[in-house]
Amino acid sequence: MKRKRVNLDKLTTIRLKGDVLLGILDSENDFESLDNGFMIGCGSNILVKNRNVNLYKLSKKFSFVEIINGMLICGASLRISELIRFQLQHSISALEFLAGVPASVGGCIYMNAGAFSFEISDRLIYVKGFKKGRGIVTISRDDIDFKYRESGLDDIIILEAGFLYERKSRDVIENSIRENIKKRIKNAHLTNTFGSIFKNPKNLIAAKLIEDVGLKGLCRNSVCISDKHANFMVGKGLVDIDDALFLIDRVKDTVYKSFSVELEEEVKII
Repeated sequence: MKRKRVNLDKLTTIRLKGDVLLGILDSENDFESLDNGFMIGCGSNILVKNRNVNLYKLSKKFSFVEIINGMLICGASLRISELIRFQLQHSISALEFLAGVPASVGGCIYMNAGAFSFEISDRLIYVKGFKKGRGIVTISRDDIDFKYRESGLDDIIILEAGFLYERKSRDVIENSIRENIKKRIKNAHLTNTFGSIFKNPKNLIAAKLIEDVGLKGLCRNSVCISDKHANFMVGKGLVDIDDALFLIDRVKDTVYKSFSVELEEEVKII
């Protein structure tokens, strides 16, 4: 396994300050020798608090996409943007609702990413991954306990996945992609953010709760609660982790005092 120290602004979509030790995983031998640490994809949906933590990424060997036996087969390190481009080139409808999400296929499966009333698990057929003590395993969609922003695949390193797809005209797919990206730009952010801060509580909307307590647009030095979408955090440049954590705690505390609702982070703090 190759290991190197890498600046966090290259590994996280919100562009954190500092650096961390990164291991690049390329083979089953690498998986067996893992120390305690965390797998990351494109670095969305994470905040790195512990600078001594070991972070791991899959090598480019796991960034592929092809059509086999009526399935759309993707490597876990494939970027969603590259998958969307492949769909458009081959007139395939599958995951265009994720257009504009700065994430990898594996990360989206792990978080059961979703948008516009769809979740990635809706299109999933199987996941192939590595499990300590068992090696490479293949798991059917029906055997995965997907929930809202959860997959339960904490003991699996996701390596590959197969998805359902439909054949549609290029124009139809392109229009869908454009509309989804347009909605994201209008209502949220595509850059300098890790995505949603909190999960939506049952029957409630986190962004509305944050807006209702007057914290929309609140800043702390290097980072702000978005003035466009109150459940997004946006960096002004390189982001200090303490500024981000301060805003998260401030929002949770204020919302709880006002509505007795405990917000749960969607972003993973490691």
